[in-house]
Amino acid sequence: MKIYVISSLIALVITLTQSTSIADQCNYKTQTVTENGIIVHRTEVKTCEETKQIGKKSFLIEFMNDEKFEDIMLLSMIFIFENL
Repeated sequence: MKIYVISSLIALVITLTQSTSIADQCNYKTQTVTENGIIVHRTEVKTCEETKQIGKKSFLIEFMNDEKFEDIMLLSMIFIFENL
């Protein structure tokens, strides 16, 4: 049971730190060729711009390193380790 909790906690932390959102930075272009009302050829092109902002920290990194969240972080870790 403890191994399951620890592995799920590690998986959650990795998922939160590695996720990126580029959904709003994509452009879609669709071209359709029709003859006599029948679709002959359809082309879809998806172009995404992937940029990483330098100097912007994720919430989890800021939460773990900022002094104003230090007490919450310590109390949360104590609570998690007590209940393992």
